Parts: sequence; structure tokens; C-alpha cells
Amino acid sequence: MKKYVQSFRLFFGSCPMKSLAIFFGVMIGFIAVFAIPMTIGESGFLAGFIREISSMLAILIPMAGVIFLNSLYTYINPATPGYKHFASVPDIAGHFRRAIVSTNVLFLLIGAVLLGITAVVYSLLGLDCGIIFSGIIVLFVDSAVCNFVGYLKSTSARMLAAIITLCIFGFISGFSAGASEEEGSLANLIAEHLTAAVILTVIAAAVYTASLIYTLKACERKWGRDK
Repeated sequence: MKKYVQSFRLFFGSCPMKSLAIFFGVMIGFIAVFAIPMTIGESGFLAGFIREISSMLAILIPMAGVIFLNSLYTYINPATPGYKHFASVPDIAGHFRRAIVSTNVLFLLIGAVLLGITAVVYSLLGLDCGIIFSGIIVLFVDSAVCNFVGYLKSTSARMLAAIITLCIFGFISGFSAGASEEEGSLANLIAEHLTAAVILTVIAAAVYTASLIYTLKACERKWGRDK
């Protein structure tokens, strides 16, 4: 475990952890601000708006960890400032491999904790928690995309992949929020067809596992290709 932490700090230092703590505080405060009016029985336009925002949170929260993975993969590009320094570090491929593992774990933990908080808030508000499954799927898919495209030299290409993923799930989130009052909304469908939701989650987890295997196997070859 110590080696994984050291490898993570080699690329990120301690600053990301401070930023992460601030992010958690902001997100928890944000969720609380929207939860309070619903717990006291607020109705009307504001209540509807809050419900839509709450539905979107389950989709958007997993995006929090994307910045860590995208930042990590930039260091393997020779055009990145500091590349030569990292390339000269003994066993840099091993360090990078351990950093990939620790960053992926951090990514999943960020999403899991925030989705857990959101699920509690949903329960307090009496909202359908079926959409949480969508959040879990997004968590796996987002991290898988980052791993699969991480070795692309083009930063624009990696960003485009992340944007496309965000747009796809953003559309799904918007559709779900817009249909939240209708019978057969996406959230209700997920809640009423848990078997299908579990199958989709397992598929997303399998795709994520494949992306992790790919990136770990490609790591040493990628670091040594320019030497």
C-alpha cells in the first residue's frame, strides 16, 4: 500500500488531496442546500427544480474523478513538461502502473462516497433511488473511457472522448429528470427492472475491468517506446 501511495504522490504530490477535501465539502454543502427545502415540504416550481437537479447529480458526480486520470495520463506524453524528469526515475513504468491503480481506486472511492451520500438524500426526499444505478454505470464507463484513451498523445482527443461520454449520459439524465413525473420514466424503469439494471451494471464493470487490464499491460511498453 505504501508503494502505491508513494507512486501516486510522485505524479500528483499532496495538492490534489487538499483540493479533493475542498471538493467534498462543496458537494456535501451543495446536496444539503437542495435537500433542506424538500425535507420541509417545499412544493411547486422550486420542488420540481430541486428534483431535476437531484436526478442530474447521480449522473454528474462520477465525473469528479475524471480529472485525476486525465492528468495522470498526460505525464506519459513526451510533449508534457516534466516528462524527461519522470522518464529518468528508476522503475518509472512500475511507478506509473501503481499510480494508475491508486488513481483508479481513488476515482471509484470518490464516486462511491458521493453516490452513497446522494442515495441517502434521495431517501430523505422520497425520490426514486433507481437512478443511482445510472450513476454507478457512469462511474465505471467514465473511468473505462479514461483508461482506454489515456495513451493517446492528443489531449484534444482525450477531452473529446470525455465530452462525448458526458453528453451521452447528460442526455440520459436530462431525459430521466424531464420524465420524472411520468409513469415509465427512466428512474422508475430502473427501479422496476432491477435485474436489467444489475446486468447493465455488471457489463459496465466488465468494460472497466478490461480497460484496467489493458492500461496496466500497455504501461511498460508505452514508457519505453521513446527511449
